[in-house]
Amino acid sequence: MIERIGDIWDAPETAIMIPTNGEVRRDGCAVMGAGMALQAKKRIPGIDRELANCLVEYGNRVIYLTTWHGKRIFSFPTKHTWRDLANRDLIRDSCMQLRGLADGLNSAGCGLTFALPRVGCGAKTGQLRWDDIHPILADALPGDAFVVYTM
Repeated sequence: MIERIGDIWDAPETAIMIPTNGEVRRDGCAVMGAGMALQAKKRIPGIDRELANCLVEYGNRVIYLTTWHGKRIFSFPTKHTWRDLANRDLIRDSCMQLRGLADGLNSAGCGLTFALPRVGCGAKTGQLRWDDIHPILADALPGDAFVVYTM
């Protein structure tokens, strides 16, 4: 795992991971009301509905959502509901799912690189400490295909 400072939306990586929760509203859209999820909702029309469809069909897991400006956009679950604080075990599970996905795609010749924020560490929404999350990501996401951004 590599760490960089910069705007993840301008990252050179070919895939961007969006921290998400597993909640779908009554209107059929996923809850994407804060942090990078809200940024994604504002930048990528319909991503909240696409995420909701995926949550209903596959559950709260790492999943491909769409392509935006040539980058593949994936969900990266950090919470079960929007009300929760970020969950270390769910983050660990999401890392393992991402690793499996990356291994499969890259062995098929896709050559993807993945940009993530400091998942679960948002001041308002995650509230986990980077010192606690860093070892989870570093262990589960080795190598230079995974880049964690700090803004």
